[in-house]
Amino acid sequence: YKAYQTDDIKKRFSYSTVGQLSYIITAILIGTKTSIMGAMLHILTHSFAKMSLFYVAGYYNSFYGTVKTYRIAKIAPRTRWLVFTIGISGLSIAGFPFMAGYYSKDYMLLEEIHTKHYAAAIFLLLGSVINILYILPIIKAGIFGKIDEDIKIHPIPPGMKLAIFLCVAIVISFSFYTYYLIRFLN
Repeated sequence: YKAYQTDDIKKRFSYSTVGQLSYIITAILIGTKTSIMGAMLHILTHSFAKMSLFYVAGYYNSFYGTVKTYRIAKIAPRTRWLVFTIGISGLSIAGFPFMAGYYSKDYMLLEEIHTKHYAAAIFLLLGSVINILYILPIIKAGIFGKIDEDIKIHPIPPGMKLAIFLCVAIVISFSFYTYYLIRFLN
């Protein structure tokens, strides 16, 4: 909820991380094999998605001197590749189907329901909705916003572009190798 309230994108991502860690700790405290596996899986999936979000925030901070959501929303129509990154990574963290975070959150959620920890399940679902809400303004601005020709676009450094691409590729392709990772964790 605090992530949704702040206008600082780096703080949004940081508050979101605290929330994600609380889901992980809750799953570990439930103590079943499945909930612990879901928590371990969420550590991996969350880290790649959040890494790309912080790279994007770092780009806006370094080249435009801002981490304010309303200012990034004005730049977003000119940086649609980064808006795509925010969308994919944010949806993964929220547990959107077939993204990396979906599988870990699914394991945690189902185990919370099976063990009758309904408050934890509701908390996990509410947090997922809030995760979508705090990235929505930037995505909406990037897709539907008016392109301001006066904004000078700074190229993304090659190393940062590669890092963002790899994180997004891992988040998207997670569906293809989740089975093997879960077998390894078992």
